[in-house]
Amino acid sequence: MNCLLTADYICISDVDLFGIRVRLSAISYSFREARKRMERNILTGSLGVCAASIILAGAVQASEAWIRQDVLIGQYDVSVANETRTVYPGCALGEPYAFHFKSGKNDKLLVYFNGGGACWNSNTCVGSLYTLDPVYVPSVEVANDPSVMGGILDVDNPENPYADWSMLFVSYCTGDVHSGSNVTTYESPHGDSFPINHRGFDNFLFAMDWLKNNHPEINPGKILAAGSSAGSYGAALNYPWVREFYPDADKVSLVGDGGVGVLQGTYEFPNAVFSEYSVWNIDDTLHPLLASVPEVAIDDPALFIPQVYNRLRAEYPKDKFAQYTTAYDAVQIFFWDIMLNPNPDSLHPWGAGLADPAFIREWSANMRELDGGLQYADLPDNYRSYIGAGCNHTILRFDDDFYTSSLSTDPEEVISFIQWLVGMTGGKDGDNSDWQSLSCIPGNCGEQDLTPIGINACLSRTFRD
Repeated sequence: MNCLLTADYICISDVDLFGIRVRLSAISYSFREARKRMERNILTGSLGVCAASIILAGAVQASEAWIRQDVLIGQYDVSVANETRTVYPGCALGEPYAFHFKSGKNDKLLVYFNGGGACWNSNTCVGSLYTLDPVYVPSVEVANDPSVMGGILDVDNPENPYADWSMLFVSYCTGDVHSGSNVTTYESPHGDSFPINHRGFDNFLFAMDWLKNNHPEINPGKILAAGSSAGSYGAALNYPWVREFYPDADKVSLVGDGGVGVLQGTYEFPNAVFSEYSVWNIDDTLHPLLASVPEVAIDDPALFIPQVYNRLRAEYPKDKFAQYTTAYDAVQIFFWDIMLNPNPDSLHPWGAGLADPAFIREWSANMRELDGGLQYADLPDNYRSYIGAGCNHTILRFDDDFYTSSLSTDPEEVISFIQWLVGMTGGKDGDNSDWQSLSCIPGNCGEQDLTPIGINACLSRTFRD
């Protein structure tokens, strides 16, 4: 089945790449059964999980070190920046929220924002659910278990230099890149009203407040705020709030993983998210430091992420900021295609751009332009980037690239991704010489693998049946 608009539902995530179908589904349901369940839940006001998820991490053996914290549906008061805020934790379809904590050294803390797509209109937030191939994770029960993830979250791997850190895993199930505090009603493919709980910011604040109150022994001198995919944006946008919770930390870093923010040519997404009528209510969640970013993003969407990072690194000149991406990140390209084509049809279903080498190269060129603007801005020298080869999406949650990726600065020196990351957060002796901007050289960035099979492999690494 190709992606077509029909009278019954919107199919937006089956992509036929030269005859190779890319299924973006993690759980198999029949459409009829799921549709009946969804409609029943809508009528009863009890929205359950009826859709598959996206953004899965490479599975490892489950670790018993992680403790899950379940949050009852309700209203809670949290304290941040010497103020009390009322939050309503929960997931997109109304189910309860949960997050995870791993105890470790009291002076080192990783705050990790999980990924899982995004939604901002009826097609993405509701229509994609009816296909069982949503473009965001609507449930905390899927793809939100760090105990089975790899990379920096694999706390049982002796090669993980962060294994002994205390860790807060901020689960993601709200479609708002951890930045929403709103309930927005969208229209279903059948014309019904369909509320979506964009409560990612509420969930983040609750988790941080819980950590502060329940683990007062944690007094970190070092903090790494990190996030993958949608979590990359969440980590950046919420970084000042993390700083507010632990203002005395003296070595604080941020790494965005797979969220460069290529928004060139987009209009519908910025207006939905950044306008005064934001579906996420982002004006109420941004720290004052970033309060004017939405206005900038409306005028020129391509300036969104550069503005965020430039303001952060200027405000916190002693902190370190970095971004990771591959040169041809297939999932980021997929979402750029969605943003450029908010109303998919039979001529251009979402994801069709992945079958167009020119479209892939255009995204990559835009990505490098954004990164170059950050690299050479007249601001404190506390930003670096790592651009790896290939089309894989994110690195922090996967054992393969996290432990094996490396880039050469010259024929004599090779720096691994782990060396680069540890260089940013401060090695054992405070050495950060390995923390420098690194990139594969165009022409040697895995271009030979940008075939239907190669793209399919990159997507399958993230979107698993």
